[in-house]
Amino acid sequence: MSGEAAEPQMPLATPSIEDRSLLDGRFALGLILMVLITGWSIASVNRAKVLQADLHALQVEVEALDTAWRALHHASATDTERIAARDTLSRHRPADATPLGANADLPTLVEAVEEGRQTLWRRQRARSAELEAAWRSVNAVTIVGIAGVGITLFLLHVNRRRLLHAEAMRQRLAAALKEAESAREAAQRASRAKSDFIATVSHEIRTPMTAILGTMELLQHTPLTPQQRDCVAVINSGGDALLGVINHVLDLSRIESGHLELNLEPVELPALLDGVVLLFAGHAESRGLHLSLIEAPGLPARVMADGPRLRQVLVNLLGNAIKFTERGAVRLFAEPDVEAPGVIRLSVIDTGVGVPEADQQRIFDAFSQLGGPARSRGTGLGLSISRRLARAMGGELSVKSAPGAGSAFTFTLSPVWLAEPLPGPPPSSALIVGENPTLDAAAAQLTLWGAEVVRVPSHNEALAARAARDAPFNVAIAEEAPSPTLAQRVARVVGPQALTDAEPQLSRPMRPARLRALLGPAAAPQVSAAEPAAPSAAADPFVLAPRVLVVDDSITNRLVVTQLLKALGCVCVEAEDGEEGAARALAEPFDLIFMDTDMPRLDGLSATERIRAQAPKDHDRVMIFGLSGHADPEDRARALAVGMDDYLIKPIRVATLREVLARLSARRAP
Repeated sequence: MSGEAAEPQMPLATPSIEDRSLLDGRFALGLILMVLITGWSIASVNRAKVLQADLHALQVEVEALDTAWRALHHASATDTERIAARDTLSRHRPADATPLGANADLPTLVEAVEEGRQTLWRRQRARSAELEAAWRSVNAVTIVGIAGVGITLFLLHVNRRRLLHAEAMRQRLAAALKEAESAREAAQRASRAKSDFIATVSHEIRTPMTAILGTMELLQHTPLTPQQRDCVAVINSGGDALLGVINHVLDLSRIESGHLELNLEPVELPALLDGVVLLFAGHAESRGLHLSLIEAPGLPARVMADGPRLRQVLVNLLGNAIKFTERGAVRLFAEPDVEAPGVIRLSVIDTGVGVPEADQQRIFDAFSQLGGPARSRGTGLGLSISRRLARAMGGELSVKSAPGAGSAFTFTLSPVWLAEPLPGPPPSSALIVGENPTLDAAAAQLTLWGAEVVRVPSHNEALAARAARDAPFNVAIAEEAPSPTLAQRVARVVGPQALTDAEPQLSRPMRPARLRALLGPAAAPQVSAAEPAAPSAAADPFVLAPRVLVVDDSITNRLVVTQLLKALGCVCVEAEDGEEGAARALAEPFDLIFMDTDMPRLDGLSATERIRAQAPKDHDRVMIFGLSGHADPEDRARALAVGMDDYLIKPIRVATLREVLARLSARRAP
């Protein structure tokens, strides 16, 4: 379009100055060679002509001497012939030779003529040799000239063909560049269309998901039969799975379009790891798996990273590990890389089906799934997105696995360390009774902390191990005893902290935070000054009865959100579009406004701008939270830019509403 800024075009290739200079130089060199060869040829021909004339003169004189020599050989030579012979001879005698007298006798003349003949013959032979050399030179010059001219013409022809070929290549390159530019523009249009389509589909799916999942959460707080509760749980599980697929597709679309942006912020690494493991506690327990987290000493307490993206990678890895592990254990192991300072290694290790070596790179391709028993479990996007996110954060995601031997997915990253590693617990002793993966993880964590760990296979051996010691153990961890009596005996004698892995204190998953608590207050990590304090239980948002305005064009979503808010103790007012919502917000006092961003007549962003611009200055600023099915960071940025306090992505869950009300309660607290 004419109003849009034109994108910079790649310049087309043109004949370079070097190419033209090279051609001109070769042409000039050819001309110089032709001039030199021509001059050499002319000089050689002139020299040959001079030698030819000189040789001809010598030939005449030789013939004259021959005639004189024959005449003198005959005694009847006349005086006139003698005089002629003497004159001829005198011209060819050396300058230092004795002149012949006018009355020289015949023998003397004969001898002199013979001597002159020999001299002329020698000169004639020398001139003949020079003439022959001159003609050879002329022939050579002719050959060289012809060859030089031919080579020059050939080089000129070759260069001309090269230039023509280069020009043709440039024209083809120009056409290819134009075609590539058209293809790039078409690909960009297709990518934008795909992104818009995915965003639209995401919004259209997320909006009814609010109704489905919100209604299920409302049902969970009503009297239900066990069968009905199972049905609600199935619907909730299916809804969460559908949301996971939508999020994966959106992430893949962002990554492929280059719109993935990292938001670096301080992240409490141990708390993030602990939260991720707790997220899968119920899922792992339902599958009978032992889930655990182990942290090696030296792990930083706080790093600068994109917390949500880091959490997403770990959630994908743990979710996959639990999905493909039928029995055994899944472990998240965090450690600093001893060979690469500053690098953190996060490994998810399972005892699942494993991955053949031939498939270990293919599983990171988008939409790639393994055959056999692992087939059709998911979209095949989780690992692909996780690796791309890892690389976007400057790290890498790799796998080591073998069929039937489980897998180990390792995520390495190099964040900026903002705090020193947490100190380990003080020296302690621990008795671990029994054998299972949870106890193995506890023993491994205690060993990493430098504790003295004693392991026995049964409770009877535990009594013997205690009897062999003078001091009690600091903590004893035991699997469930065969009888309550034996468990009580062990608890009485082994130490002050005796518990079983079935009790709440060490219920799965096994986590370092829980072990620190068991070892006593001295082992608990100190909260730094920068860590925010937990919300006070006295500031209960549910007894404050806040007035909430819910603005949404979907009557179903309004009904679900208002019902959830009423269940949390709120007083709700509804509006069906931005016009009505802005009018109510300016006419009535509200503590909270939930504003859908996509509505007819007046959208949520424009309604928020109107409320912020027209609200009385002496009134408290009402908190406005945007509701949308669009999950792009750009949408969130636009919402915050117009004055919204936060941007919530549908579907809206009870936990999200609790967090919002907690923020309101903290704001209203004196």
